[in-house]
Amino acid sequence: MNVFSMQSLVRAAFPLALSLAAACASTPPPVEKPKPVIEAPKVEERPTDSFGAGNEAFAARQFDKALAMYDSFLQKDPKHSQARFNRALALNELGRYDEAESAYEQLVGDDPKSSEAVINLGAVYKNKGEIDRGIKIYETYLKDDPFDSRVLNNLVALYREKKDYGKAIQAVRKLLMRDKNNIDAYKNLALVYFDQKKFKLTQTILENAQSMAKTAGIKDPDISVNMGLLYLATGDNGRAMAAFKDAISLSPMHPLANYNIAALALAHRDYDLAVKGFKVAAEKWPNDFEVIASLGFAYQGLGNLAEAEKLLRKALEMKKDENVMLQLAVVLQMAERADDAILMFKELIMLKGMTCGPDDMDGLCGRLKGVELMKQMASKPAEPEEKPKATGDVDKIFNQPEGGAEPSEGAAPAEGTPAEGAAPAEGAAPVQPATP
Repeated sequence: MNVFSMQSLVRAAFPLALSLAAACASTPPPVEKPKPVIEAPKVEERPTDSFGAGNEAFAARQFDKALAMYDSFLQKDPKHSQARFNRALALNELGRYDEAESAYEQLVGDDPKSSEAVINLGAVYKNKGEIDRGIKIYETYLKDDPFDSRVLNNLVALYREKKDYGKAIQAVRKLLMRDKNNIDAYKNLALVYFDQKKFKLTQTILENAQSMAKTAGIKDPDISVNMGLLYLATGDNGRAMAAFKDAISLSPMHPLANYNIAALALAHRDYDLAVKGFKVAAEKWPNDFEVIASLGFAYQGLGNLAEAEKLLRKALEMKKDENVMLQLAVVLQMAERADDAILMFKELIMLKGMTCGPDDMDGLCGRLKGVELMKQMASKPAEPEEKPKATGDVDKIFNQPEGGAEPSEGAAPAEGTPAEGAAPAEGAAPVQPATP
C-alpha cells in the first residue's frame, strides 16, 4: 500500500524543563508531533500519475506540492481512500489542522473501523489542544476493539496530557495483559511515572524497554532520547549527552536528539555543534518559536550576525519575547547599526513598562545610553591635528614613540557596549513553547 500513516503519540519525548547554564535552552524541547511513516515504501523514481508524484513530494517533505498533487489526482478519482488519507496527512504537516480534521472526520465517517484515520484524527485534536475530543474518539473506537495496541497507547498519551495518571496506568495494564512485550506500552508507562517525578521507577522501566528492544532487534532512538532527558532531570548532563548521541547513532536526523545536543552545546559555547543540531530541529519544526530563537542564539555566538538577526526577527514574529528582543538589540549593536539597536532597546524598555531617567545607568537604560553615546562619538567630527608652534614642539612630535601616545592604564569599553564577538547575554534563553 502506498499509504502514509501518522506516527503514534507515544513517540513524544518528555516535556522536561532543562536546567542548563546561561545562554542555553532552559526549557523543554518542542514535543515531537506525530509524523508520517510509510508502511510499505513504494516511492517511484518516475511516478506515473499525480498520486505517485504526491507521495514522492511527501517523502521529500514538500508538503505544499504533495497536497497539490493529491488534489489533482482526487479530481479524477474523488473516492480514492489512499489519496484522501495522504491528503489529510499533508494538511496536518502544513499545520492546517482544521482542514486536516475535516478530512479525517470524513474518512472515519466512511470507515469507522479505520484505526489509522482514528489515530490521526485524535492526533489532530491533540495538536489543536482539544484533548477531551481526542480521548472521546479513542474511547469510542475501543468499545468495538478494546485491545487495539496503537489506539490504547495513544489514549494513554492523552490521559497523561490531562494528568489523569490513574486512567493512564489502567490503560497500560490493559495493554500489557494482552501483550506483555509491547515496548511502546513500557515507554508510555515510563512517561507517566516521569511526570510524577518518580525518576528511579522511570529509569527502571526505560532500561527494561531498552533491553526488550535490543532482544527484539529493534533500534528505537526515542528510548535513548527519553533516557537522556531523564538524566537531565537528575542533573547528570554528561550521561544525558551520551544518551542523545546514542540516539543520533541510531537515527542521525532525529529532531529531539539533535535539539538537546544543541542545547547542551550552547551551554558550553560550542556554537558550531549548536548550529548543526538546531538546524536539524528547525527542518522538522520550521515554525517553532523556541527552535528558531535557539538557532538565532547559536549564530549570534558564532558571530554570524546577519543570520542571527534574520532568525531572531522571525522568532519575534511568532512571539514578542523579552530575551529575544534583548539579544536582537545586542546583535544590532555588534553590527554597528546604532539606530536599529536604539529602536530595539527602546521597544524592549517600553514592553517592560520602564522609563529611563537621565541618571539611570544600569540595566537596559545603561545599555541604551551606551549605544546612544557610541552613536554620538561616531558622528562627531575628528579633532584637527594641532600644528607645532615652535621648533621645540617639532622635535617633540618627531621623538614620540611610533603609533602615538600609549592609552591610559585601565581603559575599558563604555558600560553596556560588549566587546566584538561577545556571547549571548546571561539568561538569554528561549521561553517555553506551548506543548502540543
